[in-house]
Amino acid sequence: ILAPEVVGDLPRAPVALRWLLGDLNVHTAIVGTTSIDHLEANVVAAEAGRLPEETQAEIKRRFEQVAGR
Repeated sequence: ILAPEVVGDLPRAPVALRWLLGDLNVHTAIVGTTSIDHLEANVVAAEAGRLPEETQAEIKRRFEQVAGR
């Protein structure tokens, strides 16, 4: 779903969080973390905001295809 042709060289975990938070139907995301570094990285990802619309849409399309929707 988060293949390089979709997300480029962006790290997958921050992309996944940005995609989730960019979904207008999602109001809260519960993200587990094992260190302060992970927490800080999650905050940076969340503050980066929504992915570009074409990236957001392509990830959603691939997710729905895998989920059988």
